[in-house]
Amino acid sequence: METLCKYFFAPVVVTVVLIGLFESVNPPSWPKGAIAGELFACWVIIAAILGRNMTKEEERQKAEEARRFDAELRSKEQVELEKHRLTLEAQRPKQEEAR
Repeated sequence: METLCKYFFAPVVVTVVLIGLFESVNPPSWPKGAIAGELFACWVIIAAILGRNMTKEEERQKAEEARRFDAELRSKEQVELEKHRLTLEAQRPKQEEAR
């Protein structure tokens, strides 16, 4: 139902409201075709705004994925460094015994 309202009913309602608005605002001397042009212009502007928002959201998701990847990489590096440190500590007593 949410998808139906979001992608079907919402554009229909917005279109009807815009047509009503343009019919009431335009002077009677204007041709009825002017409403179609105004409606088209409004939908182009709406599409541009929605496209911009979608682009920003995609960029935000990519940045979040990159941040997560960097954090995971740092975590793996820390584990490897700790393993190396423990290996060196384990070898140190053997080196002292050899002296």
